[in-house]
Amino acid sequence: MFTSRKPVMRFLAGMIGILLLFSGCQKQDVAPETSGGENPFTSQGGGEEPQYAYGFGISEPAYEVDMVYSGEPVQGTYYIDCLGSDMTAGILMFVNGIPQPYQAKDQPERYMHVQQVPSGELVSVPFSFTPVCGKAGQALSVRFVSILNPDIRPTSSNYIFGNNGMGLVISPRTIHMEKDAPVQPEELTACFPQREMTQDEVEEVIYVDRHGLQVNKMESMHLFASNCTDANLPYIPVDNGIASFDVTLYGGPECQYVLVPYINHTPVFSQDFPCMVKVEQGTKIFDDTFSIDLTQLEKQGFTLEDFNTFYLVAIPIQEGAGMDIQLSYCKILER
Repeated sequence: MFTSRKPVMRFLAGMIGILLLFSGCQKQDVAPETSGGENPFTSQGGGEEPQYAYGFGISEPAYEVDMVYSGEPVQGTYYIDCLGSDMTAGILMFVNGIPQPYQAKDQPERYMHVQQVPSGELVSVPFSFTPVCGKAGQALSVRFVSILNPDIRPTSSNYIFGNNGMGLVISPRTIHMEKDAPVQPEELTACFPQREMTQDEVEEVIYVDRHGLQVNKMESMHLFASNCTDANLPYIPVDNGIASFDVTLYGGPECQYVLVPYINHTPVFSQDFPCMVKVEQGTKIFDDTFSIDLTQLEKQGFTLEDFNTFYLVAIPIQEGAGMDIQLSYCKILER
């Protein structure tokens, strides 16, 4: 449903997300050495400048009204308010940290629905879902992420995503379970705990900048997925059908996160994923190497292209200040 954008934005705290990306940078192919991320342990480079502006939120049910599962699909409506150039937005949903497929309008159930949004328009999208987890009497979190221009895919192993693929999150909603979900997920694998940072690592994230200001990157959570050989490279290597990548996670309040890899905006379920990672207070860091067997994914019906979009999502299962969904920068996964 398309409507003209209202002249007064609904800046109600916690109800909507606003992403302002005003410059005119476009995607391009570049040499690998120019495509650094912002992981202080691997690169000091920056990313592409932003270019879009849009708002995203849940209009139904109202913010003060919780969702309820009573055995029938849960109904709702989200909206995308385009304040800048024409764009597309894809919405991901999670229940208690687990990827949640849903229906949007009259489309079949999937993990992401992509909506075209013309400049200056507000688009409302009705959705419904049956929770992937939960038992009667529980109150679970429902989280949403909007991905900018997810339909734009890499065309080479040196591709730069720029603003495309950036995520926008809103405050979580609550769903009350009056009945058990039809299917209960298996218990999540626990990843290795965080370790203490070395002194050199601490100095990369807590320091005084050139203006004399104190910088402490440990105050918020940071998540990176990178090439095991050279973290500055924009792609994840694949050898004999096995994609291997390093995961780095640090900072933020103490919280447990569900870690899920996504390929072409579809979650990967494997022996290792989803898994649980605990973020601890202090100067702690999680870093480990993971692998995904792409041949097994294809046998399961997973569709891969010559060049694919890859990223990680960390979903908190608790609620509190600073406990937000985190997305790593997009990488290219070559088949």
